[in-house]
Amino acid sequence: MKILIRQASTFDIPFLKLRDIDLKEIQAMSGNSPFEALRRGIVEGRKSWSVFGQIDGKFQCIAIFGVCDYPGYDGVGCPWLLASDALAEIPMTILRASKKFLAEMHQDYPVLCNFVHHENTTSINWLKWLGFSVLPPITLGVQGDLFHQFIRKNNV
Repeated sequence: MKILIRQASTFDIPFLKLRDIDLKEIQAMSGNSPFEALRRGIVEGRKSWSVFGQIDGKFQCIAIFGVCDYPGYDGVGCPWLLASDALAEIPMTILRASKKFLAEMHQDYPVLCNFVHHENTTSINWLKWLGFSVLPPITLGVQGDLFHQFIRKNNV
């Protein structure tokens, strides 16, 4: 399947139907609406991209991802990705593209770090494949759920 990855726009947000696990993660961590979480990532982030593809004959937004400054730490970026269920239909395409965009994030940040909900096993496995260290879960967020911190240093 052919996909298009381009700079994200807040106009893309209404076209992304988020996975249930991403909705849960947003609510557990911040309590923000999905729209607000995506808007902040796009507007306040250093770089962000939208992934589009044709699934079941329809051209749709599959994911929006990016990187922003990690609060309080110079040289540390906070990568993020929110996606639809359609992401699972193009795993090899996404895996291949991931390495390119990870390298682009590392151009600005020698260290990348964020948190992932402990139930988000697909994302945890993808992060490990990308070379992130995934730490044991800790209690975090507005709902006190378990989250794994993930960290990657450049050239690892």
